[in-house]
Amino acid sequence: MSVWAGLRPSRRAVGAAGYAAFVSYSHAADDQLAPAVQRGLERLAKPWYRRRALRVFRDESGLAVTPTLWSTIADALDRSRYLVLLASPGAARSEWVGREIERFTAAQPAERILLVITEGECRWDAGRGDFDPERSTAVPPSLLGAFSEEPRWLDLRWARQETQLDLRHGRFRDAIAQLAAPIHGRAKDDLESEDIHLHRRALRLAWSAVAVLVALAVVASVGWTNAASRERLARAQELAARASASIDKQPLSLLLSLESLRLRQTSEARDMLLRGLLEPRHNAFALTGHTGRVSGVAFSPDGRTIASASQDRTVRLWNAATGAPLRQPLTGHTAWVRGVAFSPDGRVIASASEDQTVRLWDAATGQPIGQPLTGHAYGVIDVVFSPDGRVIASVGDDQTVWLWDAATGQPIGQPLTGQADLNLLFWGVAFSPDGKTLASGDLAVRLWDVASGQPIGQPLTGHTDQVRGVAFSPDGRVIASASDDRTVRLWDAATGQPIGQPLTDHASEVWSVAFSPDSKVVASASNDRTVRLWDVATGQPIGQPLTGHTNGVWDVAFSPDGKVIASASDDQTVRLWDTSTGQPLGRPLTGHTDSVEGVAFSPDGRVIASANLDRTVQRWDAATGRALSRPLAGHTDGVMDVAFSPDGRVIASASDDQTVRLWDATSGQPIGQPLTGHTRRVMSVAFHPDGRTITSGGGDGTVRLWDIASGRPIGQPMISGTFVWEVAFSPSGRVIASVGDGQTVRLWDAATGRPLGRPLTGHTDEVRGVAFSQDGRVIASAGNDQTVRLWDVATGRPLGRPLIGHTGGVDGVAFSPDGKAIASAGADGTVRLWATSTGQPRDRPLTGHTSGVSRVAFSPDGRVIASASADGTVRLWPVTIDGWIRHACALANRNLRQAEWDQFIGPNQPYVRTCPDLPSGYGAPPDAPMADYSHLD
Repeated sequence: MSVWAGLRPSRRAVGAAGYAAFVSYSHAADDQLAPAVQRGLERLAKPWYRRRALRVFRDESGLAVTPTLWSTIADALDRSRYLVLLASPGAARSEWVGREIERFTAAQPAERILLVITEGECRWDAGRGDFDPERSTAVPPSLLGAFSEEPRWLDLRWARQETQLDLRHGRFRDAIAQLAAPIHGRAKDDLESEDIHLHRRALRLAWSAVAVLVALAVVASVGWTNAASRERLARAQELAARASASIDKQPLSLLLSLESLRLRQTSEARDMLLRGLLEPRHNAFALTGHTGRVSGVAFSPDGRTIASASQDRTVRLWNAATGAPLRQPLTGHTAWVRGVAFSPDGRVIASASEDQTVRLWDAATGQPIGQPLTGHAYGVIDVVFSPDGRVIASVGDDQTVWLWDAATGQPIGQPLTGQADLNLLFWGVAFSPDGKTLASGDLAVRLWDVASGQPIGQPLTGHTDQVRGVAFSPDGRVIASASDDRTVRLWDAATGQPIGQPLTDHASEVWSVAFSPDSKVVASASNDRTVRLWDVATGQPIGQPLTGHTNGVWDVAFSPDGKVIASASDDQTVRLWDTSTGQPLGRPLTGHTDSVEGVAFSPDGRVIASANLDRTVQRWDAATGRALSRPLAGHTDGVMDVAFSPDGRVIASASDDQTVRLWDATSGQPIGQPLTGHTRRVMSVAFHPDGRTITSGGGDGTVRLWDIASGRPIGQPMISGTFVWEVAFSPSGRVIASVGDGQTVRLWDAATGRPLGRPLTGHTDEVRGVAFSQDGRVIASAGNDQTVRLWDVATGRPLGRPLIGHTGGVDGVAFSPDGKAIASAGADGTVRLWATSTGQPRDRPLTGHTSGVSRVAFSPDGRVIASASADGTVRLWPVTIDGWIRHACALANRNLRQAEWDQFIGPNQPYVRTCPDLPSGYGAPPDAPMADYSHLD
């Protein structure tokens, strides 16, 4: 939907010489972007027989030579329906932009100003009911006081870093569609659909022309081949456009991007696939496969398996670490499966269904256990095991709660019933941690004695609508309830008294609640499509809502270790979230308690080591992202860098405690005594290619060499004279490079310790990172001046222009194993990839870290980048196109369904399984052929 959805076009007649929009901008700031915006507006949804879809005025293109400049501009403004304002600090200072705004708002409502931020900030002050003049650096003064409420605006700040902006650029096309929608007076999706329709029509006309020409041409076969190639290219571009239009509908957008790539590797297809992978909302672990709403979710007690219940009549099991489905769905229910639960020992799964039954399943095999539990007169809404696993409670639409013997499946006593005159259903049900009390919800929360089946005390009242979910805290002290009245309430389990005020931030019905294992946090799931976290002690919200689901969220659950939240939604997915950050799981490697400063792959690529300011080194399984044993502890201050020996047997770590330590990479045990000699913090460490020597650089302005066998220093320190941030050996081991506060790169003879030539100069601020290419001929350096620079090792001369794109200092740099790519780590929180040969950026920045990135490293096969960040995480990023495809297929967890194929690809096109690694049945018809991506580089 457009950010200006709901605006209607002006009824004022434009006339033959009128304009649909007037582009107001600062020439100094946006002389490159403004023409691209104008062209995009004019060409989107343009019929082939018309020159443009919209008539857009921009002074450079719309003005003839005239002595009455302002009069001409004012006349164009008077005849324009909309004002497209490219807002930036330059525009805010521009006298011309100010006059254009004043002229336009004198005759038109401010709602016809379409605000596009290209640089700077735009902040609304709700208390003032206006833009904050101090913080809104992009807003011209003439716009202050113009709006009666906060306007929606389009963020194009990212476009300043792009070199090719046209409608073939997926993200730019999507932005133009949002901007054009209110001008056309149509919804964004409708507009893009029309554009695709017109594009197809043009293709059909073009095909007709080609057919005639081919029939008349002498070289008919050559003509047909070229036309087929063009048609394949056009289809690929069309699918990329459809992927952009469907970016809010995952995994559909990812699958359409993959289909576009299958047809032709275009820049649009690559951009859309990477965009889908990097979208925070969509990069969540979305477990997809259900074909109906997902209403229940539960973790196994060991946290390794997730079970989900769905309207598609199935229960599905998932690997909690990878998101991969485990075996086929559990089938047998004949109606919507509303709830699911694991037994405390993890061996049994219970499911509750609208078919009036509870079913038990063997968690290991997926086979049903015994006969269905029958007794409810209507559908069963939810099911739960007692803490000792001996009793099952189920709640039904018949206003009863049934207790069952888990071993025999027989009912225990009579059903528990509430007040029939309430005309409300029991909904949620929960056992207390000691198993003696059961809680259920209707208009109130009711407590029951499990042994006798009798109610305990008075109902807990306060909610004004149906109670949908109840939960006991693991310590048994608090009860939480979720209600259709949009609130969560907390109750003292001992007294039944309310605790604090209701938790009221949800915008729609709250359907489920769950406590963290430590009882300190409550998670709530709502029909407003969000999950929210609350501090139990204070009742205050924790962080921002967890957003990403595209429909109401039915259920929420914590993993047994409390690190992951799972949510089940009407959008047919289960999503996983990092509890500590609230971020969707992509998934980062978490466990450190402070900034991660260094990261390295083992030579075989199986292990990742990370260095942290929490004084530890952590090892991770590169395949699963799981921590290997406990952190390596021994440093008495933050660890700044880490490196593996060439044979992978030893890890070296550099620390603020002025030492270098060696560790056995397999056992994690320290080797020998710490290497001492630096008189200030040690910032970097690197192994010689022969594995016998280590070099280190520190804040004392020295570079030192160490003999690994003895732990003794080799020769005298190399005096840099300035703080040394990083050191690196050349692949031959003959040269050491060091960088630091002196704004230079220094080269040293590793055998003699003497400097080689003059320092390499060009950076205008301190240099934080350095790396040699695999052939040793090129050095890359990362600077706090926001650039990466390349140098010829033999001559010391710079190679090409600086690599510019980061919006903050660059702290780390690495070459890919084949030398074709460079990765850089930015204080702006991004990882960027560059083509070594051209210095041009490859694709869009890799985003996901919530703080600056300090180091990057390539895996030995070059397929994965690991990044270390001040946000306390290590993230893994697939680099190659085949890695993107595998990652996209893992996130999508299905293929295009036949109906989607017919709609988006074409009913006459032979079906192809988009994700080859997924078995048939995951959206694909039986025996569907697999996609061929062999043409991709």
